[in-house]
Amino acid sequence: MIDDSAENALHAANAAPPAEVLLFGDYPWNAVVAHDVGQPEDTMTYVELKKAGLLEKRAERRKEKIQEGWLPKGVERVRSWDEVIAWVEQFGQGR
Repeated sequence: MIDDSAENALHAANAAPPAEVLLFGDYPWNAVVAHDVGQPEDTMTYVELKKAGLLEKRAERRKEKIQEGWLPKGVERVRSWDEVIAWVEQFGQGR
């Protein structure tokens, strides 16, 4: 599967059976999954975060995940269609 949505990539990689996923692009919206697991505030809405005074904490965690190059198991980031083609060619050779 090729998609630019981190959420779609995560769901496909965690499906049964899991799909091989290429997360397309290096965009702000797919840098991390909006509601990934980890801390309770990861599943809170913006309004809930604001009310609880956790906006800054959530922003800092997002920044850390971006710096780590976050990707779930089974997902590989590709930044161009040339990289997609190279991946498919390698896959065809028994990747």
